[in-house]
Amino acid sequence: MILPGLAYINFSSFVFTGIVYIPISIILGFIAYRYYRIRGNNTLFWLLFYEFSLLTVVSMCGALSGTVFTSSSNGIVAMLVLSSFALSFSNAVLGYLFFTETKIRISPWVGFIVILMVGLVTTGLTITEQIKPLIEATGGINWGLPGYIYTLRAIVYFLGVLPILMLFWQRFIRSENMDEKRHYLFLSLMFLFILLIVIVDFILEPLLNSPALLSELAILLFAVISFTVFLIVIEITITRVEKRYRHLIENLKDLVFVLDNKFRIRYTNPAIENNLGYHPEVLKSKFVMEFVHENDRLFVEQIFNTTGNAEKSDVQFKLMDKLGNFVWVNSPGYLIPIEAWDSGGGAFLFSCHNITEIKKLQNSLIEAKEKAEEGDRLKTAFLATMSHEFRTPLSAIIGFGELIGSTELDSKKYAEYGQYILEAGTDLLDITDSIFDYSKLESGEISVTKSVFTLREFLGEITNRAFSIRDLKKKNNIDVIMLSSDEGPGIELFSDKNLIGKILKNFITNAFKFTREGFVELGVEINDRTCVFYVKDTGIGIPDDKQQLIFDRFRQLDDSHTRKFEGIGLGLAICKKISDLLGGEIWLTSNGKGGTTFYFQVFDAVNQ
Repeated sequence: MILPGLAYINFSSFVFTGIVYIPISIILGFIAYRYYRIRGNNTLFWLLFYEFSLLTVVSMCGALSGTVFTSSSNGIVAMLVLSSFALSFSNAVLGYLFFTETKIRISPWVGFIVILMVGLVTTGLTITEQIKPLIEATGGINWGLPGYIYTLRAIVYFLGVLPILMLFWQRFIRSENMDEKRHYLFLSLMFLFILLIVIVDFILEPLLNSPALLSELAILLFAVISFTVFLIVIEITITRVEKRYRHLIENLKDLVFVLDNKFRIRYTNPAIENNLGYHPEVLKSKFVMEFVHENDRLFVEQIFNTTGNAEKSDVQFKLMDKLGNFVWVNSPGYLIPIEAWDSGGGAFLFSCHNITEIKKLQNSLIEAKEKAEEGDRLKTAFLATMSHEFRTPLSAIIGFGELIGSTELDSKKYAEYGQYILEAGTDLLDITDSIFDYSKLESGEISVTKSVFTLREFLGEITNRAFSIRDLKKKNNIDVIMLSSDEGPGIELFSDKNLIGKILKNFITNAFKFTREGFVELGVEINDRTCVFYVKDTGIGIPDDKQQLIFDRFRQLDDSHTRKFEGIGLGLAICKKISDLLGGEIWLTSNGKGGTTFYFQVFDAVNQ
């Protein structure tokens, strides 16, 4: 920008100009580099990067002409041509920038092309006039250009620089954001500096024929002032922006990691301590993979090998907290590259969100859904079972009733059919009682009525009931064994005799139902004031995976339509409800291959 218009008066002035443009080149190059570093997707910063890069080229041409190529006409001509074309493109970029940043309805490319074409024509005229003596071999480079060329060049540079200077100054005046005001102040000073060069080189020097030395000193002084302002502005802005973003990151609830190329932790925000329990300083230099669940490590490594791919869907994995527990987190499926972090080279930003509570809620919903589906299945199975269990005794009652009423039978047949009807009626009554009992227990209609009764008398009643059930089930091949405590016959209990009797009746009924041969043993153990009743059989046993389920309603060892044993799956559910009502405990032991013992423990039952 300066070189084509310099009216150098002698060799020492020429060298001095070259020396002046060395620091100016460094200043412009530094400014271009800073805009490159912060450019992002900001169009203004991109254009300013291009602008200051081109100005750096122009200034370097001036520096090289006055230091390296002082005795080489060809070198000076090369720098002259390069700087002139760079200046043309620099002005064109300013034209594009002006139409981009204003609301004028003209394409920025129109401004770029018009100013570029005018600049190239002016550059062509300038270069032709300056190197004409060299071409004609009549002398050296002609630094004394005709006045019309100075005027034309001044107009071209005014068209490029003045509108953008006015735009940035206007924004400096109007902006209420202090960071923006500082930035626009710097830009205003820089373009005022460029405008000053245009005025000095193309207006004052030709008109006043002033020494180039004085103009270059003025330019250098203004450049230093502008650069100082730039450093102050950029330092304040960077400090404020860094503080703002650091405050933002440190107050995020999301976990934020900065990782190096080997995925070692270089920074974590305070949310780490809130979510995982680690102090951020403790995690520095540790490998992040140490805290990933071993089942997720291969998966997370694939994530870490993906950078900047916004199309990746979110991923979920587990991180270990300070107590050794694992926390579910959700994260984007990629890392965000960071060009530099604390002057330590490249790094990656990785963030994730604690979704442990969401996972618990999801699991609860899944469990609720599964329970609802299981309840629906059990309801269907129960209705099918009820249909079967009611139909069987009713069919027997109706069938044998018809035989008795329509056929002449001897007394033996009457007695036999009557027994069938009695057994079917008893089964039907048991089913109905079970349904009513469970319904009352569910609705809280059954209350505990405690009374004092002797253990010996109660066990006698239970034993008699056991023999009755055996006879009813027609399993006389099974022995009934009664074992009682060694505490003596005078023990008294204070509890609800009827409710305890219901529990033991269901235990005994199940024992005979599932036992083909062997024995059914009834027993009781007294420990201080605690009484434990048990019923032991040599039946088919209960598998481990069914031992807790069978206390749920409608649950049976086999709930298929082809099951071998009758029942509606309410007996043990009733026992569990009564046990809870009495404040007792109920459990079983079984090896799953044969034999089961059911226990019922009632506390504070022994009367003292």
